[in-house]
Amino acid sequence: MVRSKKKSLIISSLTSSIVMMTFSTSLLATESKAQSASGDWFKVSYIADNTYMIEEPKSSQYNISYLIIGNQRALMLDTGSGENHSQSKQKISNIINQLTDKPVTLLLTHFHFDHNASIDEFDHIAFADIEKIRERAVDDKTYIFAPKELAFGTYPEKAIVNEWLDLGKNIDLGNRVVKITQVKGHTDDSVLVVDEGNKIIFTGDTLYNGPLIVTGKHNYVPYIQTIKKMQADFNDTYYFYGAHGNKALGGMMRYSILSGTSDLLECAQKEACDYSEVISEQLGGNELTGTLFIKNELPLIYTEDLH
Repeated sequence: MVRSKKKSLIISSLTSSIVMMTFSTSLLATESKAQSASGDWFKVSYIADNTYMIEEPKSSQYNISYLIIGNQRALMLDTGSGENHSQSKQKISNIINQLTDKPVTLLLTHFHFDHNASIDEFDHIAFADIEKIRERAVDDKTYIFAPKELAFGTYPEKAIVNEWLDLGKNIDLGNRVVKITQVKGHTDDSVLVVDEGNKIIFTGDTLYNGPLIVTGKHNYVPYIQTIKKMQADFNDTYYFYGAHGNKALGGMMRYSILSGTSDLLECAQKEACDYSEVISEQLGGNELTGTLFIKNELPLIYTEDLH
């Protein structure tokens, strides 16, 4: 009996070792694929099962896009800043093709110019089924962008919407489900993408490592409400990934940033933060003027108008 038990323990230990070796080999292969897809403009990282973060360290706003892959299809969040077009030969679509052979659906986290600049590289485009957006689509398909939605510039003029994604309902990618929810504050067309299976929330420009932008005082209240709802809906087991970042953290944030962000928005609304300064900055070649507020090292820029 003792020998039998010892033999079972040895077999169990060997099995565990084999599983760990297989997992490690698979992880190394995936990380190698991410490194191979990176180049002189884009930096690709593997952040969770079948999930890639695509950073643009040289872009003026450190843009970040994400690729979420299921067994049947993949969801691409945003197209990048577009600044690579004049500074690099790398295309974001070529990177995606190196990371997956699944059909890819593009979903914009919102319509600003620095998130849709490579929209013409995608064959299948989905929009969140937000009533005020869908009612403006010609024949429920052709969407004409308003200049205010783009913030700066006139590109893209339009997009062909191949799919409308329901808010709050399961989007099945094949053995992987995500949901989208509308959030207001940064823009009225912004969405969160919730991946409950991996405990990841993709936050677009609603939350990220960098100065948040509030346009018009009327947006403070909905922005604060959005952050407080996120505090209520999620907890410290979740990871948050924003559409901008920095070299140290990339796009990753923890739950604790929500409390600090709520405090920041509230003090900026009252113009009573730890620090404030009138500024003028360049965003992808466009001038942004406003007031910089800082509280507990978290920054926010308030501006009357982005366009």
